[in-house]
Amino acid sequence: MFQISELANYRLCKRCSGRIFAYHYHGISNLERGEYLQFAIGCETGNPDFSFVDSKNCDICHGIFDRFDDIYDLVAKKVGDAQYSTFLVGSVFPQDTIRMEEDIQKKFGSSGESIKKEFNREFGKYFSARTGKEYSQDNPDLTILVNAEYLFVDVKIRSIYIYGKYRKFRRDMPQTRWIHRPNGDTVESVIGSVFTRYAGGTNYYLHGSGREDVDVRMLGNGREFVLEVENPRYREFELDPVVKEINTSGKGVEIFDVKFSSHDAVSEVKLEKHRKVYDALVVSDRPIDESRLLEACINLTGKNIYQRTPLRVAQRRSDLVRTRRIDQVDLVGVSANEAEILISAEAGTYIKELVNGDGGRTRPSLSEMYGSPLNVKELDVIKICRGED
Repeated sequence: MFQISELANYRLCKRCSGRIFAYHYHGISNLERGEYLQFAIGCETGNPDFSFVDSKNCDICHGIFDRFDDIYDLVAKKVGDAQYSTFLVGSVFPQDTIRMEEDIQKKFGSSGESIKKEFNREFGKYFSARTGKEYSQDNPDLTILVNAEYLFVDVKIRSIYIYGKYRKFRRDMPQTRWIHRPNGDTVESVIGSVFTRYAGGTNYYLHGSGREDVDVRMLGNGREFVLEVENPRYREFELDPVVKEINTSGKGVEIFDVKFSSHDAVSEVKLEKHRKVYDALVVSDRPIDESRLLEACINLTGKNIYQRTPLRVAQRRSDLVRTRRIDQVDLVGVSANEAEILISAEAGTYIKELVNGDGGRTRPSLSEMYGSPLNVKELDVIKICRGED
């Protein structure tokens, strides 16, 4: 059994002493608890002048709770004029400090609170009072991390997310930026660079609901995307001017149905799997037999096909055999050695390989059913069947 007077053997301030018994005597602060302990020790030892050490000489906190003004100034300098409504505070203390506090608290019954927990709470109250912003553990706009040993702060500004749909009218544009191709337009850069400028952000990422090939146009009702803008200075701004600037830039990308969203929308968009309708211009090395091609289209309609990972993407995709359903194949017309075909297929179908067979890696293919090699000359996505269209 311990005696309260044993606390006098440690170089502790009133706050850190009170924190040892944080889960006793609810409704008062650790500082107030320390006042009571100081009085009790004075009575127990017969020394009415007893007092805990000044906070700056405390072996646990080293006066960090008296440095809130300094810490606030460091945070304010890093935040600058960034817009935010909610914030969260975290902290890092030296491991030897944490261990020392735990050892002392064990000696006195292990009913205490950690210095990290009290610091986060108390600086959070202070910061809220200074700024009028709300402390929140649920997806805060601003996260403040304080290194108590070196009095260093790190501030993380939560990304903003914009949902929308895009159309792509060019046949030379990838969806996202490539490490090995840093220059040149992409759907991501055309959209992201403008939004990032309006938001005052530092970087951006486009999360698409699937992707089309570089040489494939995305038309019709558009492809869903969520754009993430990192470290935004502005969390709210008018979207219409941004949309107008992108759509009139002449870079071959158009966006619509744009709205502010959340991080949850990223996974929702990426997980969606929708049937797609394609308009394919197919070419042969000889004049196309319209009746044979029509029969091949009819025979392919409603079939399940088996696609081994295409050779053109084998270096970056797992080598698997996938089953895909071909819902509809319609012959629109034939002109010499070219034909226009509409194809409705399950999400994830490789349309170029559905037509050319990929050297037998896709079966059955349109070429196989037609009885002669066919290749896709041009391909457009003209509809993504999301259910709302």
